Amino acid sequence: MKMLFVYPDLQTHQFAHIQHGIASISAVLRAAGHQTDLLWIREKWTEEQFLQAVQDRSPDLVGFSSNALQWLFARDYARTLKAARPDLPLVIGGVHATLVPDQVWAERIFDVLCLGEGEYPMRDLLEALSRGRDYRRIPNLWVRDGEAVIQNPLRSWINPLDELPFPDRSIWENDLVLGENDHEAALMASRGCPYACTYCSNSALRRLEAGGPHVRLKSPEYVIAEIADLTRRYDVRSLFFEDEIFTLKRAWVDRFCELYRAQFKIPFIIYVRQELVDRSILETLREAGCTEIKLGVETGNERLRREVLGRKTTNEQIIRFYRLAHELGLKTWIFNMVGIPGDTPETIAETMDLNREIRANHVQVTMFYPFPGTPLFELCRREGYLADHDSPSVFYEHSILQLPTITREELHQAFVRFRRLAFEIMAERAAQGYYDFCHHFPEARVETENPDYVQLMPVRVEGKERMSVLAHPPARVAYRVVLRPHSRLRFGLAFSPTVWDQPGGGTTFEIWVRRGRWRSRRLFEKMIDPKHRLEDRRWHDHEIPLGDGGGRPVEITLVTRTPPGENQYCVAVWSRPHLVEPE
Repeated sequence: MKMLFVYPDLQTHQFAHIQHGIASISAVLRAAGHQTDLLWIREKWTEEQFLQAVQDRSPDLVGFSSNALQWLFARDYARTLKAARPDLPLVIGGVHATLVPDQVWAERIFDVLCLGEGEYPMRDLLEALSRGRDYRRIPNLWVRDGEAVIQNPLRSWINPLDELPFPDRSIWENDLVLGENDHEAALMASRGCPYACTYCSNSALRRLEAGGPHVRLKSPEYVIAEIADLTRRYDVRSLFFEDEIFTLKRAWVDRFCELYRAQFKIPFIIYVRQELVDRSILETLREAGCTEIKLGVETGNERLRREVLGRKTTNEQIIRFYRLAHELGLKTWIFNMVGIPGDTPETIAETMDLNREIRANHVQVTMFYPFPGTPLFELCRREGYLADHDSPSVFYEHSILQLPTITREELHQAFVRFRRLAFEIMAERAAQGYYDFCHHFPEARVETENPDYVQLMPVRVEGKERMSVLAHPPARVAYRVVLRPHSRLRFGLAFSPTVWDQPGGGTTFEIWVRRGRWRSRRLFEKMIDPKHRLEDRRWHDHEIPLGDGGGRPVEITLVTRTPPGENQYCVAVWSRPHLVEPE
């Protein structure tokens, strides 16, 4: 039989990624002799486009996977398909269906709902369908039976995980995913989390009445074999372990690092929990090839972190952890949320102060979103905080909550200020040359039609993310600099991919230099138009000399312009402009 997966991935502001659950289920189904295919919906399709895509693949069964943020898209596409093809069985799975099955089932769209891990339920379902057998009693499944629903009990969590085949990446166009991520491949060495953070879906999944341990680790030998298979098939240049906590067991980490160091020279990134690392384990990870660690801090207010989020770490412990990581030469990534229940302008200011103290390499700021099934969602519903219910991304500037401690406008403004601070910290940490224009952006003199049209922001093109100066034309960004002898200016040009397919035209980039009272002189000019020229859909890197004078102040101006009336959707950026001396 052939199962078609449908995975909505719309308006999330996320980079390209595989969904590990679908990849694992597909591998199990293929091992059992079935066929699988995938509709990965990254751009909004019309009903006609969606139905045609399904028809072209001729499935016997269609399975939708969705989290809370994508649920409305999944629901609407499934409703369209059920109306057009009532004979085609529809299945829904994923974390949202698992945590709020009653809400999902109430839509009366799906024939089957899968709770928890889907590998063996889907295998058993396809086996039953292919042989014409009764599938209504398969564990983990809710099955429509006329007007009734059969709610089967949960089977035990899969253990050991080593019994599963390697995830099937082929249905994800994995070369495309790698290309959009600078050849960084994501994988998971474990499932589950032992902690009970009130905002995280894992805390709700732990409460499912499934047998066996919820937290399970693949053996180090299995993970090494999976990496070997992955790197043999694809051009992989770095790895990202998306496990909730990579350092759960010290003995496991030691064995993995021993095997990894002996076989691979590929850098890797992990998530950690501050309580589960020390200098020794960080040194072991670094020696094996770990280059970056990611840690959730969420708020700088210790009371909110402890009493609302269920995390007991103190600010002092967090600061000490980041200092240690930086001392060991590891890059760091910090996660922050604004708009959690109890947040005020003052508590958000505390979080910003903590980030100023830590100065992580990457500072992520998201708007708190209460995921259904979590304790904080129940609190928000009970207290009447849910003003809206729909948001496809935690990166949106507006909250769906109406909190009594802060207005929605105050929250929006705090989010914008915090994100601006995050970019400034990241620009400082990534500064290049003896004068980095992104790092010194707050000192620049800006001329623009709209203050929002010129700002600091990271932009991802060709899978490479760079800190950049957004300069929507017409714009002038001027810097006063004291040049060193024979200085050169290095920089890149691009358009954000978000506007490549939007109306409008290209942009001309210019660089002007003025010394003292002398008239400005144009040193560089180039027009790029990725909307109409595919060859322009990339980073355009340049290096130009600034003359042999040194020790004198000059004004360097970055200019973007278009013909009158042709500047729609011109998200033009200067990436990493910086001054260097001759080598």
